[in-house]
Amino acid sequence: MVSQFLADFGAEVIKIEHTKRLDSSRLRGKVIKDWKKDVELSPYFHDLNRNKLSVNLNLKHPQGLELFKKLVRISHGLVQNFSLRVPKKLGIDYESLRQVKPDLVYLAMPTAGLSGPLKDIIGYAPVYTSLGGIESLVGYSDGTVTGMIMIGPGDPNAAIHGALAMLAALYHHERTGEGQFIELSQLEAITHLQGEAVAEYSMNGRVMGPQGNQHRRMAPHGIYPCTGQDQWVSIAVDTDETWRKFCELMGDSGLAGDERFSSSELRLEHRAILDDIVSNWTQQYSKHKLTTMLQSKGVAAAPVLSRKEKFSDPQLKARQDFVKVIHPVLGEELLDANPWRLSATPPEIFRHAPLVGEHNDYVYGELLNMSSAEISKLKEEEIIY
Repeated sequence: MVSQFLADFGAEVIKIEHTKRLDSSRLRGKVIKDWKKDVELSPYFHDLNRNKLSVNLNLKHPQGLELFKKLVRISHGLVQNFSLRVPKKLGIDYESLRQVKPDLVYLAMPTAGLSGPLKDIIGYAPVYTSLGGIESLVGYSDGTVTGMIMIGPGDPNAAIHGALAMLAALYHHERTGEGQFIELSQLEAITHLQGEAVAEYSMNGRVMGPQGNQHRRMAPHGIYPCTGQDQWVSIAVDTDETWRKFCELMGDSGLAGDERFSSSELRLEHRAILDDIVSNWTQQYSKHKLTTMLQSKGVAAAPVLSRKEKFSDPQLKARQDFVKVIHPVLGEELLDANPWRLSATPPEIFRHAPLVGEHNDYVYGELLNMSSAEISKLKEEEIIY
């Protein structure tokens, strides 16, 4: 994801792959085309690796390592998220590569950093959110913890930190010519997503637990049922003025004159009763109609969308949230656009995700000035494999 962000902003990103140990994202979520499964058919891989180049290289072969170092020499930066011991074992750790390119910008993203009692653990998104404490905050307000289930904010969270660190280091390099080693603990990076919980404990000595959809200052605040099977709308009422507009919309429900809900403090105190009343009202409408009604009154609301529905949502369409790309194997597909909007240097998707080793000839031939015969020989010897 780090290199995906950088590639979206125009960096030439070369992804190193080995056909005998493929990137796990090539092997998950694959579609079936013509009754066949194929390593080139994973939409998950396509989303994360658009705009990148792919080359095959066996880093465990001595000649493969030398070829890798040649790539390092012509590059500004390197990103890796191996566990602690792998880079040293392969000979691609920072100390080894700075001998090859002293001004290299090198980003290492181990699970828990390069020192400390957890330095040897390995993990990915749910490990970071679990060890980082976020899982303990996700669940029902009765204290039942459900966790993130399939949502893994640990990955994109670490990636945003890593991309920003890389950009800052590359900017520093442009001004000074100096390289830099960046150590990013993905576990530590997750802390900023729970600032409220950290502050609550640091300042008040209280450990936060699951809150459901409740908010500490807003009521009503939650996900409410609408007409149809498993149809929902999210509503958040933030001020007394918004509450008055909300009551106008609900009409003769009697909320406006009910003393139990006359202030934000009382609404919070009686929120269980309030949620029941709101739920009975929302079930009379479709989620899209209700969203329009609420937003027209200045009440924050949005429909809960299925994966399929989000592709037709007018707001997401207006924001150009998806980009149509033609993949040489899968065909036409929609990829998630980069969410950042910049006026002078907007991110864009200009190339489909690469096939395995698709750019061997360009990278080894044009960038490293190797002959066709040299490349063929390396393929025969399974160094480019």
